[in-house]
Parts: sequence; C-alpha cells; structure tokens
Amino acid sequence: MAIRSAQAGATGTLVSGPAKLLHVHVVAAGTAGTAEFKDDGAAGSSKLLVDTPPAVGPVEVPAHGILFPTDVHLTLTTATFVTIIYDDLT
Repeated sequence: MAIRSAQAGATGTLVSGPAKLLHVHVVAAGTAGTAEFKDDGAAGSSKLLVDTPPAVGPVEVPAHGILFPTDVHLTLTTATFVTIIYDDLT
C-alpha cells in the first residue's frame, strides 16, 4: 500500500486496481457539470458524484476514504480537470 496521486482531463480509468480515494480536487469549465467516480469501469457502480459549478476546488471526502475494490473510473461532464490522492491497495 502506498499513497499516490493521479490526474485526468478526460473520461477514463484513473487507477487500475483496488484503491481507497482520499482526496479530490476538481477544476470546472465555465458551465456546470459533473465528475463521477465509479468502481469497475464506465458501467460500474457510482461511488461519488460531484456537481461542478463554474468554480470548484477541493471536495470533502469521508475521513476514512471511499473504497474502490476494482478500479477508479472517472466520467467527466463539462469539468476540465481532476486530481485525486488515493491509497494504492495492490
């Protein structure tokens, strides 16, 4: 296990393998949208949905993190960039 970070500017898998999401920072576009974090790929279960108004910064994550047993997949709608800090559970 190790603390790591990942960044993305488009929809896709952020972390391949089990992880615990510890922190999220979202940079939004000029209009509202969403950043959705799913376990087990694009069709997997939604673990966190962040509404993104025109300006977003750090997102509150529960103190013990959010467990993603398979992988961390990100679906961006209008948001432009996401950075996460996670515990790599592989």
